[in-house]
Amino acid sequence: MHRYVILFCIVALLAASGCGGSEARKEKALERGQELLAERDYAKARVEFRNALQIDPKDAAARTLLGEAAEALGSFEEAVNSYRAALELDPGQVRARARLARMMVFGGVPDEALALIAPGLEMQPQSADLLAVRGAARLQQGELEAARSDARAALAVQPNHPDATALLATLLWREDERDEALALLERTVEASPDDAMLRPIYAQLLLTAEKPELAEAQLREIVRLEPKELGHRYRLAQLYASQKKPDLAAATLREAVEARPDDVQAKLALANLRVAQGSFEDAEQELLTFTRAAPKDLELRLGLARFYEMNGRLEEGERAYRAIVEDAGDRAQGITARSRIASIMIRGGRVDEAAQLVDEVLAKNPSDADALVLRAQIAMQRGDTNSAIGDLRAALRDQPTNILLVVQLAQAYIRAGNVELAEQTLRQAVQANPRDAQTRLALAQFLVNKGEAPKARPVLEQLVADDPNNVEALEGLARLQLVVDDPSAALQTAGTLQAVRPKAAAGYFLAGVAQLALGREEDARDSLEQAVSVDPAWPPPYGVQARALVAKGESSRAIEVLKSGLEPTRYAVEIVIDLATMYSSAGRHDDAIKVYEGALERNPNDLVVVNNLAMLLATHRTDAASLEAAGQLVERFSGSENPAILDTYGWVLYKRGRYVDAVLSLEKAVAMAPESQELRYHLGMAQLKAGKPTEARKNLEAALQGDQEFTGREQARMALEGL
Repeated sequence: MHRYVILFCIVALLAASGCGGSEARKEKALERGQELLAERDYAKARVEFRNALQIDPKDAAARTLLGEAAEALGSFEEAVNSYRAALELDPGQVRARARLARMMVFGGVPDEALALIAPGLEMQPQSADLLAVRGAARLQQGELEAARSDARAALAVQPNHPDATALLATLLWREDERDEALALLERTVEASPDDAMLRPIYAQLLLTAEKPELAEAQLREIVRLEPKELGHRYRLAQLYASQKKPDLAAATLREAVEARPDDVQAKLALANLRVAQGSFEDAEQELLTFTRAAPKDLELRLGLARFYEMNGRLEEGERAYRAIVEDAGDRAQGITARSRIASIMIRGGRVDEAAQLVDEVLAKNPSDADALVLRAQIAMQRGDTNSAIGDLRAALRDQPTNILLVVQLAQAYIRAGNVELAEQTLRQAVQANPRDAQTRLALAQFLVNKGEAPKARPVLEQLVADDPNNVEALEGLARLQLVVDDPSAALQTAGTLQAVRPKAAAGYFLAGVAQLALGREEDARDSLEQAVSVDPAWPPPYGVQARALVAKGESSRAIEVLKSGLEPTRYAVEIVIDLATMYSSAGRHDDAIKVYEGALERNPNDLVVVNNLAMLLATHRTDAASLEAAGQLVERFSGSENPAILDTYGWVLYKRGRYVDAVLSLEKAVAMAPESQELRYHLGMAQLKAGKPTEARKNLEAALQGDQEFTGREQARMALEGL
């Protein structure tokens, strides 16, 4: 009996020790994880928090900490899921609520962020974290005073709070209190010298204030604080490149490769810099050296192929992708390579070949996102938007969190004219993963197109901060800064874009537009000429140069600029229209007709060219041959639902003496666009010739009401007087 009592006690002690031991292990893992988080070793911190949650899956604080580590590592979907799980376990987890709401703000969905913040502030009205995030959401909604109030309230609770400081500095800067904004950031950075968060913002504002030396000091300090974070080194290299310090820029990126030797993006950034320094061949050799040292690294080889593709070397890119297909077979890299080959084919007009290759990819993997997106793109190119939408919706049922599919579906909805569904699709994707770059970029572009550019600005600014080499984000941000009338910031962003993609015309073009807005006409001319030099086939720089010359009263020079762009752009329709319009405004209708005839030879199926040429022939020529040519051009227009095209069709019929037929077409056009005075004039003239004077009077009177200018206004007045 005595032995049984002793055995029972030992078992009880072991059980108690086991319970106490697991709790102790959890606490030790949490403590160690928080130490690693403070040391910025986020990967190891995440492991510790996961260990703690294996012991106690219902620990809400551990879920929050796991979310913070995942967010710092860029694993945004995991971060969102962790924060949501923490709030389900404990709605009072203010840190999780604030971090999740912050991600929503960064993602461009402030309404959702505010809905998340409200119950948290009811529980803790003095939470600096929640007040700062609410202020950021209010800023996105254009409520500047409320945002400033929240920022100051948060700083009153917690001086030097980084998010609140960043918010207040942004507000001060936008309201032209720039010295105060810089002073605020300087004070806060000095008060928290080991905190890297505010330094990128401070450096960006210093650059915009044309203080590159001070910006450099901040960026160098950020690199020292977080040496493994490549984004910091990219920003520093971009600064050196923009300051014409190529050796320092290259050295900075070489250090990035040394810091993260397995990171493909670091090697690509170095190669792109070498291209920026004027030597594609040196950059190519740099990457080839890396790939020869690791021939089985398929991700690196994909990076090399992508490098060729991004630099316009499509043949070399396709060869590199095909070599990967041979070696990788049906592995993930081989499937990716096939999709990229199909993309190159689409860009080169080889749509049928691309469609066949996409079908091959989908035969091997029916749910491959890249291939499904390409198939949808092909369908949209062929005008089959409904098939594209059906394809993408079906794919999303199997992959509801696939951002690539979501973004493509939203774009398809926009093409189909269903803007509400497009916005709903994008917002749902952002809520699921607020920090995904593709989704944020798509949502920002959507907001700009919708006329809500101020709401898109913080989305793109944060995206550029997260991914300094994201060319689409940089270009989108520069364009948006121009839209919201901040040309100084646009010029700075355009300079960064030039450093990242020196062989692309967009950076020089946007710099030129910004310089024009700032009144720096000579600089603007140099930038726009550089854009033309980099990419002569791209139309926008010609048009902007011409409009700037017209504004100065130099129409003859503007015409010469536009003429110089005709051949390189293969008579791009925007160049053709601008040039023909200038000729017509000067009374040089025959020259305008010649421009459209040249465009028609190269682009026989361009409806805008066909329409405008037919209208010019019918309006400004009376010979039988010209009217016959106009008639042949508009034969395809009879069943159109476009009022402008129907108007051209009806006007050509009128000029050829087919008055009754002209009236039928023009009545349909006016019904679609009753406010157009020119269409009313055309219809009135046709009705007059068709023996309908009462209806003609009504439309001619409507044509002359208001102050719309149109060709034929005087003729309309004379015809009305004749009645």
